[in-house]
Amino acid sequence: MAEYGLYGAMVRHSLPLPDTIVKSAKDGIDTSCAPWLLGMHRKSLEAAEQLKNMVKDDDDDDDDDDNCSSTHSRKSPIQIAETMKSESIATLRAKAQEHNAKRQQ
Repeated sequence: MAEYGLYGAMVRHSLPLPDTIVKSAKDGIDTSCAPWLLGMHRKSLEAAEQLKNMVKDDDDDDDDDDNCSSTHSRKSPIQIAETMKSESIATLRAKAQEHNAKRQQ
């Protein structure tokens, strides 16, 4: 559970990964000193890249069809980010509850 708290604090305060952890991952995530943390960091970078691509594609589509009524029903990048954030929090919470249930058995 400490990893969830550490990662949450890092995300909340926009803290970068420590250099020692990044350097330990040069041989691969599995052999690093913090594989779970590096995996979560990689996933967040992938999600940020995907969001950036979605925003870029949305901007390109808006330029092509400004009069289309479907553009009004699309979510803004902020709404998309909030949805992704709440879904990831819900996923983490579910994983934590599963882990606690397994420990209590």
